[in-house]
Amino acid sequence: MASKAEEEEPESVGDNGGEETRISVYSKEERRIEEEGALLVQKALNEAIIASGMGDLALGDETESENSLESRRKKEEERKPTKWLTITEIFQNSASVLSPGELIHEPSFSLYDAMSAIELTDPKMDAIVQWDSFPGYPRSFQEAFAKGRVKVKGHSPRELIGIFDEMLACYATWLKGHTLAQTVFTCLYLLDTDQVDNLFLRAFSVAMVRMVEYTRELLAKGGVYAEEDQQVICIGLNMLNKVSDETVLSTLKASRERLVSISKNSITSTAIKDRENSPALIEGPPSINSKLNKDWDKPYVEALLQRVKFTRSLFLIVSSLKRRTREGINSSEGELGHCRSFLNAISSTLDLGETLDPRDPLQLGFHPLINQHLLPPSYREYGIMTRVESITMISQILSDFSSLYKIGRQSSLIDLFSSLISLSTASSSPNVLVRSAVASLCLGNDRTSLFGSKSLQSMVKDEVKVLFNPPSLNPRSPLSTTPLVNDLVERFLGNLYIPYSELLRIYCSHRACQRSMISKYLGGVCEIQHESESVDQQLHSLTQQLDPQRQHLSCYCTWLVYYVAHLFVDYVILGFEYNLYNVYEYHYVFWYLEYSYGWKQMTLKTGAKLLSQEPQASSKNKKKVKGKKKEIPREREVEVNFLQVKRLLCIGIMRGYEALVLDGKIKRPDFEFGSEELIFTNRFLPFTNVLTPQPLTYTNYCDLVGIDQHKGTKLNLYEVAARQFTTAKVALESLNLGADEEAVSLLKVIKTNLVVMNLAATGHKRDSKAPPSWDFSIHRVFPIIRIN
Repeated sequence: MASKAEEEEPESVGDNGGEETRISVYSKEERRIEEEGALLVQKALNEAIIASGMGDLALGDETESENSLESRRKKEEERKPTKWLTITEIFQNSASVLSPGELIHEPSFSLYDAMSAIELTDPKMDAIVQWDSFPGYPRSFQEAFAKGRVKVKGHSPRELIGIFDEMLACYATWLKGHTLAQTVFTCLYLLDTDQVDNLFLRAFSVAMVRMVEYTRELLAKGGVYAEEDQQVICIGLNMLNKVSDETVLSTLKASRERLVSISKNSITSTAIKDRENSPALIEGPPSINSKLNKDWDKPYVEALLQRVKFTRSLFLIVSSLKRRTREGINSSEGELGHCRSFLNAISSTLDLGETLDPRDPLQLGFHPLINQHLLPPSYREYGIMTRVESITMISQILSDFSSLYKIGRQSSLIDLFSSLISLSTASSSPNVLVRSAVASLCLGNDRTSLFGSKSLQSMVKDEVKVLFNPPSLNPRSPLSTTPLVNDLVERFLGNLYIPYSELLRIYCSHRACQRSMISKYLGGVCEIQHESESVDQQLHSLTQQLDPQRQHLSCYCTWLVYYVAHLFVDYVILGFEYNLYNVYEYHYVFWYLEYSYGWKQMTLKTGAKLLSQEPQASSKNKKKVKGKKKEIPREREVEVNFLQVKRLLCIGIMRGYEALVLDGKIKRPDFEFGSEELIFTNRFLPFTNVLTPQPLTYTNYCDLVGIDQHKGTKLNLYEVAARQFTTAKVALESLNLGADEEAVSLLKVIKTNLVVMNLAATGHKRDSKAPPSWDFSIHRVFPIIRIN
């Protein structure tokens, strides 16, 4: 028995870090009411369970014994009839003694349950209440069809054009991350295509549903989108899986042929004005003899014909990409140009379509809430983008498809990664459809082959041979004919298909997600590097046994370092792209970037040295064949020299930064709650998981090039920076890269910074203490320094 003090003193738990909050009622009368209400509710529930037969529900077969049947009859006779009790008054009495803010709840009711609860009939939380804004509207296609609110035949060309344009806008809106139920399938014709009697509308509807299904499969197979960025759920929606591609194409072909025949017999707008009393069109598409119908004016027929052709071309592209093979890419590439021309024609005839009235969307067969029962109660209505916006978005997707076809033609992993990086670093990030198609195509159907043809393991082997030409893969080396060596190399390269496939997936993902994905990826690199070192050591030992005059060196380990250094570079660059660094961090960020460029350059130089070595003859031959040294490919030399230009540019920016600090134009912050070392460690924390390149610490930075370690006056530092920019300019111009986009932008940055440093060295604006501006508009990594 609780004491009086305990009964009267309220017990409450306040905000305790996210734990549940309980506020109870503690007077005797309130406890009695609460207990009586709980007992009555529990009694009513028990009686309801007994009355429904769930208390002793048992499953048996048809040969149930007579004893069990008899016992069941006795139990049914002993059952009392169901009694329904009114508990409204009990709850009202209990609620009447509660003060504002108090709550009676079960122990299992947590704060999470309270925050995720939906308040019924609240327009801000309960999406079903939105139906009140459409009084008397049908809740399904069948109901709308039965009431005659939506017509399935007898559409005019203006209505058909408007319906198609609205479908395309819904499709584009879905690709921006909204749900199918609230975008594409707000069109009632797509919910039951069998009920559509209009030839053209049926062709549009069936093709759109199948195209959505193929797009959904590409998105799911690619797996390069976040759950909050794209919705592929189609539960409760008919995706017409039994309809074949041949059926879709034949329907579109019949529509195109019908429109061509109508176009030949259509009359111009001038002739129609002279025949205003022409008879109206009967139900269904017009016949060839309906020359006098002004609804089927030739411009409208031509506009409708362009939409049918566009639907066919886009359907062929998406359906061929779904096969995820090189043949599928080649078969659809020819349709891309046609699809663009048809889209341009659609863009110029948008005004010919019937517009959607938001007060009566059923006029064209659309309703924003028709699938509300398929969504959680908290889902709100999305706004469909305008038709002009959808045309712009689809046009951008078609432009990105050209990069996809370029990637499909790559035969080596080096070129493939270069194309993927160029695609992901484009000014406008590719749409999720393009990125998913690229990921799906690169990994094929079995995730172990590229484009479903060449195995990933064989492409990795070819890349190692091209970059470093290790003796274990050189046909002239005795190692290549040793079964033990072949087994060791095949096993090592075979284990790399998972890391390589993950790397491909990273560069097919959205650019904003790649930094965190690279961070996770670097966490597992150390294990692969240990394995590569072990393989190199074993191969070197075997080389010494078979050919003591030759060394295997660390070919496979150096090859992995090349990719790790590239990930270092890309991780730092992504910080610049998304403006993650403060100005006071630029000095050590460019220092680490120059360090990463140096490792990448070193690995390429090592590979070039190995390629230029004279290959050894097999030990079986008495004479050694003296072969010619291999020439280093120009692409390799250009890449090495281009990396040197970037290193010089990093050093020039660092020296200019040091001069600006001495000049008082850059103020370094005073850290009250942290330190520069802590920020440095957090910036490059993912690199600590890597074995090679060796991660650098803040102590290394302070000892080598720390901001307090610079020597000389500010004018000297300005001159040093200018010399670095001059050297970079000469090196870049000697490469003769012509109109290469990055080379042109880098040259502009170098020349501008060279002029700025030379002016600063002469004392230009020496009295100004205004902080300089860092302009990244020309190049995404290397800024133009402007002294204010």
